[in-house]
Amino acid sequence: MRESGCFNELCPGRYIAKPNRGWDYQREVWAYKGVKILERYHLKLPESVMNLLKRGLKGELEETPKGGDPIFDKTFPLIIGSNIIALKAAEQKAKALGYTTFGIAGMDGTVILSCGTDGTDGPTDATGALADGFTIQRAERLGMHPQDYLRNNDSYHFFEKLDDLIKTGPTNTNVMDVSYKIFLQNPN
Repeated sequence: MRESGCFNELCPGRYIAKPNRGWDYQREVWAYKGVKILERYHLKLPESVMNLLKRGLKGELEETPKGGDPIFDKTFPLIIGSNIIALKAAEQKAKALGYTTFGIAGMDGTVILSCGTDGTDGPTDATGALADGFTIQRAERLGMHPQDYLRNNDSYHFFEKLDDLIKTGPTNTNVMDVSYKIFLQNPN
C-alpha cells in the first residue's frame, strides 16, 4: 500500500476512505510548475524527489498520472498538512513579531467577512460567510454545537442555519479569497 500526502482543511494524519473531490495526486500538474513553486517559496525537498522533478523537466518521465491509472489502485490519501497547522504557525510567528492574537467570541463591534472571488466554495453555492463576536452564542442558543461543525469541516451548514452565508452566484473569476475584519472602536 502506498501513501500519498495531501494538504487539506482536515486534520493531519487522517486517512480519507472516499475523497469527495479530486486529489492533487491525480490532477494535471507539470514538473515545470512544481519546480517554479519550489523556487518561489524556497522550499527544500528530498534529493530523490528533486531528481524526479528534474527528470520530468527533461521529458524523461511521463507527466502526472490521471485518475483511473492503475498506479492508484494501491494508493490512498493521507493528510499531511492542514489549515490548523498553518494557523498555529501564523500565530506563533505573529507573537514572535510582537503582535497580539485573539479570538473574537464575545467582542461587540467585531465582524469578519470571508469569501472567495469566484462566487462559490468548492461544491457549494456559497462564496463565504459573515461572523461576529456573538456568532458562537447565537449558534448555541439554537441548540447547535459549533465544535461539531468545526470537527466535521462543515462551515456551510453551520452558517446556513445562522442565515450568515453569502451567496452571490458564480462570478467566473477566481482571483483569490478575501477576508475583512472590522473592529469598531465605539460600536454604540
